[in-house]
Amino acid sequence: RPPSGESLVEVRRRVLNAHEGLADSLDADETVLVVSHGAPIRLSLGEVKGLDIVETMLSQPLDNGGLCELEVELSDDGDEPLVHVVAENETHFLTT
Repeated sequence: RPPSGESLVEVRRRVLNAHEGLADSLDADETVLVVSHGAPIRLSLGEVKGLDIVETMLSQPLDNGGLCELEVELSDDGDEPLVHVVAENETHFLTT
């Protein structure tokens, strides 16, 4: 933990709470753009892919400006929203 900062576990808890709250608040036809730093993006992707926190931070390379897309499927029965990765670290649109 950096001085006056959060541990990675605390960051993960905060990010996943926000991720879950956002997913729960979406309407079926709604699109949301979230812009973030690399750690929260990795933590969200890692949760969706079922990675532990170490794998999450070490095995997911992200380029600056890379696009990651998640899709949330809402169920009619009120179960948890199903989230899956559509695109990860897409950079083809960036120019050098």
